[in-house]
Amino acid sequence: MKVLTSDFRKGFVKFMVTSPEDAWHLSQLIEEGDILRGKTARKVTLGSAESKTTHATRIVTLEIAVERIEFEGSDVRVSGKIIQGPDDIPHGNYHTLQLELHEEYTLTKEAWLSHHKSLLQDATKASESIIICVFDRDEAFIARTRQWGVELL
Repeated sequence: MKVLTSDFRKGFVKFMVTSPEDAWHLSQLIEEGDILRGKTARKVTLGSAESKTTHATRIVTLEIAVERIEFEGSDVRVSGKIIQGPDDIPHGNYHTLQLELHEEYTLTKEAWLSHHKSLLQDATKASESIIICVFDRDEAFIARTRQWGVELL
């Protein structure tokens, strides 16, 4: 993860996701009640209720109040109510941001506690991985160490 801008007095950090390992760090850092801002794909309905409607997908920048964080493998999905976005997207609706590689996001917290700053610092460190091979006469297992555990290859 690369921190682009941070101001703990104002309560925000702007960062870029740079590796799949960042997913684990972000799942630990983002909490319910935080505000997350980022670009996302949003389906919008074109046309009126009387005519046939069509759906289109737009890339928009939304700000959501975090209510749920899901971490699976190298994916983090953050769900919550929309609190800021384009005028044609109703505020208060729910949306899920999937944190993507090489995208920028802004995380705002009421207060950045010392353990939050420590998690952020750990996430920005480049990690070295070790390849592990365990074998016997019939089978072999190859794994790689990660900051969050061991990944079986």
